[in-house]
Amino acid sequence: MLVVLMLRNVVRSRFGARAAYFLWVLPLARMLTPPLPGAAMPARPTIDALPLWTGSALDVAGFGPAAPANPAMASHSPGLASLLLLCWATGAVLFLLRQLACYHRFLGVAQGGAREFTRARGISVLLSTTVPGACSTGLLRRRIFLPADLTVSFTREQVRLVLAHETAHHVRRDIWANTVALLIVAVHWFNPLAHLAYRAFRTDQELACDETVLAHESEDALHPYGLALVRAATNAPHTAACLLGSVDHVKMRLSQMARPMVPLPARMTGLGVTLALTVAGVALTASTFAAEPSPAIPALFPRAAIAPTAVSVPAPELRQPAPSPLVGRATARMQSVDAAAAPQVDREVGKILATGRETLRAACGIHSRIENIDAPGVDIGPGSGLAYRCEAPDAMRATSQRLKNDAVSRITALNLSAAEKTRTLAMIESGFTRIEQDFLPEATG
Repeated sequence: MLVVLMLRNVVRSRFGARAAYFLWVLPLARMLTPPLPGAAMPARPTIDALPLWTGSALDVAGFGPAAPANPAMASHSPGLASLLLLCWATGAVLFLLRQLACYHRFLGVAQGGAREFTRARGISVLLSTTVPGACSTGLLRRRIFLPADLTVSFTREQVRLVLAHETAHHVRRDIWANTVALLIVAVHWFNPLAHLAYRAFRTDQELACDETVLAHESEDALHPYGLALVRAATNAPHTAACLLGSVDHVKMRLSQMARPMVPLPARMTGLGVTLALTVAGVALTASTFAAEPSPAIPALFPRAAIAPTAVSVPAPELRQPAPSPLVGRATARMQSVDAAAAPQVDREVGKILATGRETLRAACGIHSRIENIDAPGVDIGPGSGLAYRCEAPDAMRATSQRLKNDAVSRITALNLSAAEKTRTLAMIESGFTRIEQDFLPEATG
């Protein structure tokens, strides 16, 4: 946990919030790793010389069972260990019971004044007069609670973004992750670092969810999304169940949103670095146990050890042919051009996909759905968190193909290498495919 607390801010600033959130796999993997052997068993038992017996036969009668070296320690150590184990188990059970009681108390209060707003893909969206902010609950029975005055105090775009945020929690299985995290805290209930780590884990979870939602939105969504966070923080106090937190928490999320989106290559690099850190952390912090040595077998006649003489034969040195200077300079120049152009190309692709999403949204004819968000056409999709049934799928497909052709022409005209051009065209193809899946009826159910 301490390693994650030290690295999370650095990883988030360089590779994004989702890479920092993935770091929390390290404590879970560490707990599930069994103890590793610290010493191997000897191949052969040790043979010691047997000393000659110099006593008499009467001395054998005085031999008896060996007495413990410290009788007081032998009698009190098991009792102390049992007492400590009982205290730990009692604390863990009380911690879990308290969390369960708080959760059921919140559900009772939230459901008391709730009415169903909409339902899609197994997620019930409820309007409640007793919840202070939007929150997601339920492992199997998935629900989203919204304040009853949300549609009055927030704009339609803000309501859509809040629903997208809460839906992303269910799509990303964050409720299950919170349950596992509480179980880990229950095991370490006596350690203040565990409770501090849990609060940091929830913060990273919210930042990662914000990044997931905004990755599928245009830059115009930043202002209404941030305004929704500020209003939710100032209108209601922070509770454990509501995910729109306190003012300080929201300031951190707004600061993260103000940073430019991390490009896809950097996110993939961050994922690889995070995975490597997780594996290395588990390997370095894994507990070990020493193998019990084999009992010594006495021997009547000890034998002298014979040390073999080692003869070293030098191996022939293999020399690799030196690369051509012209090839090396050309390769370095091509790599430098690709590295310099990659951020600009990624930004250009992001603008193309953002403009394409808005154009396809209009081609689908879903603007009428936005005017009446309580319409039965509202569906929650797996991609962007919230989608609407497309009323004109054929027109949307034709528009998508035209936009893709225009984007391909723009990228082809750029002076890029073959590898960079292939990567960029694949990003455009996958981006438009994801947008079509968000809007098509078969993708939203």
